[in-house]
Amino acid sequence: RKRRSGGRGPRGGVRWMPAIRPHQVAGLRVILQKELRNSDISQLGRIVLPKKESEAYLPILTSKDGRSLRMHDLLNAQLWTFKYRYWPNNKSRMYVLENTGDYVRTHNLRVGDFIMIYKDDDKNRFVLNLSSWLLSILVILARSR
Repeated sequence: RKRRSGGRGPRGGVRWMPAIRPHQVAGLRVILQKELRNSDISQLGRIVLPKKESEAYLPILTSKDGRSLRMHDLLNAQLWTFKYRYWPNNKSRMYVLENTGDYVRTHNLRVGDFIMIYKDDDKNRFVLNLSSWLLSILVILARSR
């Protein structure tokens, strides 16, 4: 069973993503949600992460060179390896996931789509998921009732 993502494919067709079943997210807690911007889906192959959530929930980085971070894809069970690092930014840090180009292309991500990173404490792993802006709005509206 598939659900419509609300977006258009590269040739104007409708994008489809597999439906997420409740058992797939059982035991997972959302640690980070990011609405994608132009810079996140560009040819640079990097996604800028929210600082507060990165520092609270992702591994501590002791060097700006960063580390590899493996994430399991909730939609297709693929294991992705990204480079998680930070850039010095004035007296602060900017956190990024690098080597994300294949992930963005595989899922045909666009500006306004969301990625969510979950922590699976039972299996000590990170899980990655995505949704279109339309689906995210529907979820927010449903929760507010």
